[in-house]
Amino acid sequence: MAQGQEYEKDSNAVIFEDAKCKHATDVAILVSIDGDDYWVPSSMVHDDSEVFEKGHEGNLIITKWIAKKLDLWED
Repeated sequence: MAQGQEYEKDSNAVIFEDAKCKHATDVAILVSIDGDDYWVPSSMVHDDSEVFEKGHEGNLIITKWIAKKLDLWED
C-alpha cells in the first residue's frame, strides 16, 4: 500500500508525495505512486493537487473515498 498522509487542509483528502501523471483523458488521470499505476477520476483530484495533467510530478491530493476504493488508504 502506498504511503499517503491525511491532507491537513481538508479532512476528506489524502496526499501522496512524488506522484507522476503518465497519461490523462477527459475524465481520469493515470498516476504512478510508489511504482504502481492507478487510474484516478479527475473529479476526485483536489484543487490543491500538483498532479492533474500528463507530465506533472509532485504532490497528488485525492479524496479519501477514491483512495480507499483504489486500496491506497485505510482509516
